[in-house]
Amino acid sequence: MGDSYVTLGAMMTCTFGLAPSSLVVLPARTKMLCNVPRANIMDFAPMVNIMPFGMCNTPSNPTVAAATAAAMGVLTPMPCIPAISAPWMPGNPQCLIQGQPALTRNSQCLCMWGGVIKFTTDGQMPGVPPVITPDVSVDVSIPLPLSPVQRQQMSPSEQSQYDSEMESASHAGASDSAFAADLDRMAETYEANDETAKAQKAREASQTYRENAAKKQAAAIEKVNNKYCPASDKQ
Repeated sequence: MGDSYVTLGAMMTCTFGLAPSSLVVLPARTKMLCNVPRANIMDFAPMVNIMPFGMCNTPSNPTVAAATAAAMGVLTPMPCIPAISAPWMPGNPQCLIQGQPALTRNSQCLCMWGGVIKFTTDGQMPGVPPVITPDVSVDVSIPLPLSPVQRQQMSPSEQSQYDSEMESASHAGASDSAFAADLDRMAETYEANDETAKAQKAREASQTYRENAAKKQAAAIEKVNNKYCPASDKQ
């Protein structure tokens, strides 16, 4: 089965948590799926969207480390307080929920103490086939600008307007490119710490965002070219 969209109530686990938790989507959300609020990648706020996972059992958590030291080195779990500072990744940039990529069941986020938070359910209505994210081709080629010959058929004012709109089109997908850069930096950190699996996941998510940035840029440039392409060159 393909990836599916996530809604309020989706169940989550943390690799260092001892109990599951469920995703909270605030009532202000207006996008619904089966009358349930849909989630986006920005629904990651600790104690707002992501509630505790029972007890935390990693010594990288200072409270666990302190309790373990007090117990003469015996690992001593302590209450989980999620510490998350970055959005869910990768989400689905092809489907925006109030301006942000939709959250999907394959999305993950990281606690600063090293826990990987994943979904075990998508929250969609039990017994109803889930809404699946569509497959998207990743074969992207960026269109070339209009040729000098084509530009000569424009008036000076049209050429100026074309250049302005083409400049804007070249920045389409900038937010996806920024996400990709953040993920690349995250991957470098993981690689430096020999956390190969996490680094690979971050690299894969980065590639997804980079490809979607290229798609958005290609679509924007093609739209401008079609708008100003001389009628004699149009099929």
